[in-house]
Amino acid sequence: REGSQNYMTSFLSSLHRILQLIKPSARKKQNKFSPKSESTIRRFTVDTVLEGFCAVQLMTNDDIVEEKRFSLLEIYILCLKEVPLDFLDETNFAAFTGSQLSDESLIRIICVMVLARSGYFTEGSRSSSEISKAVAWFARQQLSAETIAHGNSLRRVAFEIALSAAEGSSASMQDALTNLLESLLLVTGDNCTLCVEFLAILMGCWCQNKSSTIQNSLAFLFVGTNQQGLTLHSLHDSTLQSILEMLVNDLPWNLSTFCHISRLPGLITKQIWRICKNWSEQGAPSHNVECLQKILSCCRAVDTSEQDFASLSMSLLAS
Repeated sequence: REGSQNYMTSFLSSLHRILQLIKPSARKKQNKFSPKSESTIRRFTVDTVLEGFCAVQLMTNDDIVEEKRFSLLEIYILCLKEVPLDFLDETNFAAFTGSQLSDESLIRIICVMVLARSGYFTEGSRSSSEISKAVAWFARQQLSAETIAHGNSLRRVAFEIALSAAEGSSASMQDALTNLLESLLLVTGDNCTLCVEFLAILMGCWCQNKSSTIQNSLAFLFVGTNQQGLTLHSLHDSTLQSILEMLVNDLPWNLSTFCHISRLPGLITKQIWRICKNWSEQGAPSHNVECLQKILSCCRAVDTSEQDFASLSMSLLAS
């Protein structure tokens, strides 16, 4: 099995070199491929290779070690960077609008988010649009007995989305946060935990992007590397869980910092208050409701009523 994984790595490296030869800038110097051959090679890269990843269950197969999964994703994304954007759009590669959770949807989102961070989408509005689509897709996910194996892979995808939002414009980050908070109103049951983790990851990555002025739990992950999110795919699940616990603990303070810097404390506080009220009425896990209450205390806006703030403070003291 390790031998087959090494074969996949070598094959993708060779495919990357071929794609470099047929890119428009290279064709002017030395054209050895017909237009039909170029289209076939690109179609193979976008469709057939992705189907191969799904066939071996790249994101959930326990026989594939984290480091090898990271290596395969990294080389595949390098291949996609050599594919013209028009061709990628023709194949609907970024069309992950459905709610189905699968290896295919996870791989697609990881690739699109890394492409967004690397400047593949020449228009900033396109990058922001892809990030917003990914946030909406994540918030719709429901972990069930059939999809529980995708849990940690889904959390790694959350890091990819969050890093892309954090490295984008301020407006992109605000849109991602606003869209996520609106989606949280519809989340119920155990999926509340998954979405609180996503919110924690989003704020942690934003603070990491501001690491010159903000100390946070995530910064140590990226010392000496420029791969950022992809590095997380090489971490063991237990290590990933420890990082998530730190980020959830930091969430109230990280989100309050974002509120003050973005000057949106009133809007965000009201959204968190609505989510907290809704989750409390629906009987969401108590630790998620308590986390939201701490966020409200840290993000308290000027227009929050004294009665509401007193109620929150008493609940925190009692917990």
